[in-house]
Amino acid sequence: MTIKFLEQFEEFRDFRKRKKKVTGNGGDNNDKETGKTPAEELETAYENLRENLAKELIEKFKECPPSLFEKIIVELLVKMGYGGSRKDAGQAIGKSGDEPRQPIAAPALVFL
Repeated sequence: MTIKFLEQFEEFRDFRKRKKKVTGNGGDNNDKETGKTPAEELETAYENLRENLAKELIEKFKECPPSLFEKIIVELLVKMGYGGSRKDAGQAIGKSGDEPRQPIAAPALVFL
């Protein structure tokens, strides 16, 4: 995979533009300018990526319908190991404005 290949994707082009704006020098930061070791630079970059990802996910979740959000949460809990398989763990039920109901769930997974 090359940069030329990735340039066909708008998201990649946007990412590269943001990176240049943040560094102000086309991405050529070195430890003399920042006073950080390469390990510290990597840690800072990792933290920034996680923070940006969290912000993007929150925005996406706010845009999605409640039923999709419920499905995402059930899938997340299953992937984290709560309730066994998707079939065993349960399913999201109900819609926005519905009366509170007891969800369908295995004993290991209880939705509140």
